[in-house]
Amino acid sequence: MIKKEYPNSDILERAYIVWMFHKPELREKYLKHTLPNIFLDPNKRLMIYAFQNLIELNIEITVPNLALYIHSDNEALNNFIKKHKCKRLVESEISDMVYDTEITAKTDLFETAKRYLITYAFARFVEDRQTDIRYWNSYPGEYNSAIVGASKAIVKVHDILSGRLEIKRDQLFETMELVNSDDEYVSTSSQKLNQYIGGWTRGYVGTLIAKSGHTKSSWIDYDTIHSLLKGKIKTAAIISPEESATTRWRRIFAMVCRIPTTAMRQKTATISKEHIEKVAELFKDRLFIYDNVFKYKDVIDLMNSLKTDKIIVDHLQAIDYPGTGDFLARMIGNIPGMLDFQKKLAKQRKIVIINLSQVNDKDIQRSDRLIKAPRYWDAYGSSVLYQASREFLALWYPFKDQEDNQFAIGNVQFSINDIRMSIEKSSFSRIGKVKLEFDPEFNSFKDVYEVKKGDYIPPQEKGLFE
Repeated sequence: MIKKEYPNSDILERAYIVWMFHKPELREKYLKHTLPNIFLDPNKRLMIYAFQNLIELNIEITVPNLALYIHSDNEALNNFIKKHKCKRLVESEISDMVYDTEITAKTDLFETAKRYLITYAFARFVEDRQTDIRYWNSYPGEYNSAIVGASKAIVKVHDILSGRLEIKRDQLFETMELVNSDDEYVSTSSQKLNQYIGGWTRGYVGTLIAKSGHTKSSWIDYDTIHSLLKGKIKTAAIISPEESATTRWRRIFAMVCRIPTTAMRQKTATISKEHIEKVAELFKDRLFIYDNVFKYKDVIDLMNSLKTDKIIVDHLQAIDYPGTGDFLARMIGNIPGMLDFQKKLAKQRKIVIINLSQVNDKDIQRSDRLIKAPRYWDAYGSSVLYQASREFLALWYPFKDQEDNQFAIGNVQFSINDIRMSIEKSSFSRIGKVKLEFDPEFNSFKDVYEVKKGDYIPPQEKGLFE
């Protein structure tokens, strides 16, 4: 499915130069349409001008060739440099410019440039009107109607240009492409769960809740590693103000290198350089764990800067929220703002954002839910989380409740491997419950099938290295 992302004006210039330089097919298709003066930076204008002239002279576009041309004694070039007040860039400056690869704009470059040109034209129009208004203001009372007219003109021209800037989309074909592709969801590590919800929906926010210590971080780590290794996503970021990065990487070493977590804790098993090399090969520049970001604003800024397919915030109660009052009041007051930001970010970038949340233990301990699975109303900010989430899942580890309370639930003794997951909400799909088999030594989770006569058993989701 073709995706279009329109970079904002402050990154367009670099993106345009970089893509033109590195992709000859784009140069051949779009360079002839490109106007150098669409770039605010005169040196970017010079680069495009040099590109065009090297193409006309049938000279390969390389850094040395660009430098030679820019420093040549050419009348047309000299006039261009004088008119646009350009600087004759040296080779190192050209190299820095064309190899600035931090920008990856997946877009039709000519359409993007045209869009920017219209936006810039409006900015020039506003500047001219402001100059007029400042002049008329120097004659009090004489030009009031002209000032009002100029102000109205700004609004009118903005509306006209906004109409031109509107991206025309064929919504029917977009729907067909989405429904007929695997791009709508990032499927989870559980085939049973995928049967219900399809997976985490791209462009939306999801929520996973559990009581403290009930494996929510363990499961989300396994799910993320599974998605990365199976090619369901290319990159993922975990914002982890609660757990340290080393704790999470230990789980990954257990999963990938098959090192028992108990042995690592007891120091009877160690991580070797070979283990590090294996994990680094699999996850370098693909998985990013941030465990030193705590403040609300810093979390927002970090999420806004990430260029990943999946963002996990683990967990909402560990963030330092601004405002007055105690921590609980500040947290409850700021969760709606956090979710509003996340919803816009997920939709804009077509990514998955998942919030992990603990449940309100005090309320649970005052009810019979102490030894029952958590429900969505147990979560802090439950109504806001529930409404904002496309998928809302609740994990329950019965063994942990049984262990903590030192009595059995009825006559049942729960296994250390037994995990329950409740689908509390999934937009446009049914809800239900699934059972998982948890191996705490290697942090792995597998579907559990309770076979009844005549049941159809779907193919099980493969493990990490199957």
